[in-house]
Amino acid sequence: MPTAKAQYNAPPTLAEMMQSEEPVSLKDLSKSEKLRLFLRDFYPHQSAQADEFFGHPADEFVNYLLSQAYKAIPHLDTAKRALVKQDIKAELQDLLDTLTEAQQKLRKLSTDVDRLLGVEADPLGCADKLGELIPYVLQGQQAVAQLPRRPRYDQMQHAIAVELAIDVLRAARHYGIRASATFDNIYHEYASPAVQILKAIGDDIGLVLDEYTWRDIILEAKEKYPALK
Repeated sequence: MPTAKAQYNAPPTLAEMMQSEEPVSLKDLSKSEKLRLFLRDFYPHQSAQADEFFGHPADEFVNYLLSQAYKAIPHLDTAKRALVKQDIKAELQDLLDTLTEAQQKLRKLSTDVDRLLGVEADPLGCADKLGELIPYVLQGQQAVAQLPRRPRYDQMQHAIAVELAIDVLRAARHYGIRASATFDNIYHEYASPAVQILKAIGDDIGLVLDEYTWRDIILEAKEKYPALK
């Protein structure tokens, strides 16, 4: 009885990817102690006293920022796994070449090797089974042309960075931190708290961008989410 064949599942579109929500675990919130200490310095009320049960409010501030920031992690993972047409074509061609080569080798085994494999190995039967898969690979190659155009990884990364900036800066606003996009490394070597926060978080989760890029992303985030202005 033939088994059901797995259907090709195209990677989600960028819009679908950004709409999905993934839970953030407490383990994620303690991912980087160095990052936590860095963010803690941006808490506006450093003289506040720690509560016996709830701890210092600066820790709550850090947890809140990270709970928003780490929502970007599954989206980054999805973006890294997503394949563009060129990647899919290359993988299908490699699979076809491998199947064809293996089929040919099985059909051309020397008598000595065939004897060593044993009578139950059935290399010719295996070659026939591999041959059954080849038409499906060829069908897949034809279907690639019908797939929608996929954004490049850097395009997906940029979109994720903008959403990250909106989430983190919206959380920071609750503590009075403005979404300033100031960065001047040439004359004053100054970066706004918003730029520094996003840069540190981005580096921690693998969204490594320079300060100039985060400055531009903040400006784009403010255009997309005017409440940050």
